[in-house]
Amino acid sequence: MAKRILFVMSCMALVSAGPVFSQCADPTNMLSSDYCGFDTAGSVDETTGWWNMVPELPGDPLWGTVVHSAAGGRTSPGSMAGTSFDNGPPPMGWGSLIGVRYCFPAVVNPGDQIGFGAWVNVTTGMATHCETVVFSSSSPTCAGSWEQAFSSNAALSGWSKVNSTDAILSATVAATHLELRVACYGMAEFTASFDDAYVGLNMVPVQLQSFSIE
Repeated sequence: MAKRILFVMSCMALVSAGPVFSQCADPTNMLSSDYCGFDTAGSVDETTGWWNMVPELPGDPLWGTVVHSAAGGRTSPGSMAGTSFDNGPPPMGWGSLIGVRYCFPAVVNPGDQIGFGAWVNVTTGMATHCETVVFSSSSPTCAGSWEQAFSSNAALSGWSKVNSTDAILSATVAATHLELRVACYGMAEFTASFDDAYVGLNMVPVQLQSFSIE
């Protein structure tokens, strides 16, 4: 009986600890701990790491700005803090946007199952939804991407995982680089913090849903 009680208490601890789990420490995460967790200023820099999603083609919307914050992290002190840019209301405009991306070397082979995502916390204002996409590419700038997988979250409250459905990229062609993008959309200016980003082989988190003891 005592062993059963101890087992139940252990499982309850696992369930309560689950929401704050960080995949930064997962050895299959291709992102370094700093580019995952944003705990130093160097992790948010247009030349070395994360950067604003500036327009890639004429007429593209503006994607706001991001800076390193020493506070506000989800599972560790630092975060990437973003302020949206208001591109005007639809249908003529794109709404208010924050978007970030990171291109990095990665060996991708046909058949690879690549999990990806990040966490976002809308700190002021309101975002209607956030989305994330991972691209495979043969370019060091991730231009001319070959394949992609996409996920969009309709509702946000507090720290929310972008890619809550655990969509994966099932690679059918080889690639030398991956790019992760995370973006949030709203109808008016808002701010948000990003943290705990991840991209990795077979990184499809298993969450403890329920259990029984016989």
